[in-house]
Amino acid sequence: MPQVESPIETAAKTYKNNCAFISKEATLSYHDLRCLTDEVLQKIGKLNIINQKTVALLTDNNLHFIILFYALMHSNLKILPLNFRLPPGNQLSQMKEASADTLFTSDNLADNFDETITIINIKELILNLDTNTDRATDLKLNKDSLLTAIATSGSTDRPKLALHSINNYLKSAEGANENMKLETGDRWLLSLPLFHVGGLGILFRSLLAGITVVIPDKKISLAENIEKYKITHISVVFSQLIQLLNDKNEKQLKRLKAVLAGGGPIPSNLLEQALAINLPLYLSYGSTEMCSQITTTDAPVTSDNINSGKTLKFREILISDEAEILVKGETMFDGYLRNGRITRELDKKGWFHTGDLGKWDKNNKLVIVGRKDNQFISGGENIQPEEIEKIILQYDGTDEAIVVGINHPTYGQIPFAFVSGRFDNSELKDYLNNQLPKYKLPVGFAPLPISSDSTLQKPDRKRLKELAEQIITRKNL
Repeated sequence: MPQVESPIETAAKTYKNNCAFISKEATLSYHDLRCLTDEVLQKIGKLNIINQKTVALLTDNNLHFIILFYALMHSNLKILPLNFRLPPGNQLSQMKEASADTLFTSDNLADNFDETITIINIKELILNLDTNTDRATDLKLNKDSLLTAIATSGSTDRPKLALHSINNYLKSAEGANENMKLETGDRWLLSLPLFHVGGLGILFRSLLAGITVVIPDKKISLAENIEKYKITHISVVFSQLIQLLNDKNEKQLKRLKAVLAGGGPIPSNLLEQALAINLPLYLSYGSTEMCSQITTTDAPVTSDNINSGKTLKFREILISDEAEILVKGETMFDGYLRNGRITRELDKKGWFHTGDLGKWDKNNKLVIVGRKDNQFISGGENIQPEEIEKIILQYDGTDEAIVVGINHPTYGQIPFAFVSGRFDNSELKDYLNNQLPKYKLPVGFAPLPISSDSTLQKPDRKRLKELAEQIITRKNL
């Protein structure tokens, strides 16, 4: 396969002295980034891992991760970025699935693995690098090479590992940048984890546009990071948008050019809060399989124009007769990695079935209805939990709501709601009595359990269903 000039090489030539990355510890120009990437690549070449196909990478968002990731991008090794919040047993399971027995990690995480895993300390690998070294040859790579195996964020016990090529990331970034223009001087806060495509995508968008990526200071809030580093762009999921709005510092937020919200539908009460302070909120629909964004609004949303936006370049969408969203395009993954083998789950026409339900509005913008596998039947009536959740979240004081169907001897399944926020339970019930037909009224309510890792994670509805049935049994309802 022919090799082409690396996007890091191109960025170094085009944006040589522009600031590429800022962290609490250091600042790197695009020239610095190119030199460090090359040096680490040379070091990787001297390690005894050349015959391996996949290596794992375990650390939090930091410059070491980024430099190592860019170096590995030129090594023909696939990268399995592990969620550092998961228990070691889950991390090992993913490594086994990917047939990876070498792990690049940091000091504090290395002790969790036994002698069957080859541990390479990231910090030691990147010590004493020289940013003043100019190489005689340009960095090159094969854009069709598979780059990452990313665990999907679904709620199944065994996450699937989706494979993406370098070209998937580049096309994803190119289409996203065409929709949301970036310019020299812009600063994007790396607020999403680098073990997800949403975080990794920022590393490619910045290379193409020559902007600065800022690694947040973990000791201060998102709003404080925005002020400290003069941030212009930020990607957020539902829980992070709540953090921003709860900080109530409009002065810090007004410097933003764009807040890109994804990872699931944003409740209407949060949208109203964001619009009230003129937050430049862009809504997006995406998936791991499509390398992050599929649709995005082409301007900040307004109260009379709320949707998930238009289909971005290099993506295609088809709404099936059953209202399921089907996708394909140049950003689509190569398949799932299972026990070292690649499996593709596409229909005969090459479409990937997302399991999401959606429709087009009058302006040909995508509106998400819910998940196909969340739907349940109660007394012969189809119930889409997201519809009930949306109504709940219109009530003042509610922050988050998850509705599940629990078994019932007469009706098959009936709705039960988990809700977080500050509100009166009886008053919420009275409100819903006036908003929903009787068969859609939740039979019970409970506080939504707090997750230790809500960033980009879909709610575990299976676990919540089990919990709801336990609650109902105890109450003998």
